[in-house]
Amino acid sequence: MDSLQSEVARAEDKLKRLYEMVEDGVTDMDDLLRDRLATLKSERERAKAALERIKAQAAPSIALEPDQLERFGVFMREKITVGETSFRRANLRAVVEAVEVDDQVIRIHGSKTSLEQSVVAGEQIGKGVRGFIRKWRARRDSNS
Repeated sequence: MDSLQSEVARAEDKLKRLYEMVEDGVTDMDDLLRDRLATLKSERERAKAALERIKAQAAPSIALEPDQLERFGVFMREKITVGETSFRRANLRAVVEAVEVDDQVIRIHGSKTSLEQSVVAGEQIGKGVRGFIRKWRARRDSNS
């Protein structure tokens, strides 16, 4: 994690120095400099994304009590069967990643972290859905 943080800092420092050179008139903005800036920005964003993934994975696991799960289940069952359509859609998308229907079994797949966050929200249940959903696709298709 330290190496990623230093990589982000190095890329930001290099970008800063290049910007200062252009501002001070030491160099002009040519195609070579544009390419270098694009490369440095790409490296910085890649390192930032990797750092964020590591931080998310390093988050401590949440211990859920059986009564919390029961309350959440009752609430969701009620809201999903008789609640507003927008609530149903938004909350199912926040917790469920895929549904497999077989001849004998229906399997619902999702992120344990998303479910834990939804359950722990407690008093926030029903007041909104998380604004950031990992693996979100604008076209809402299943093809990557």
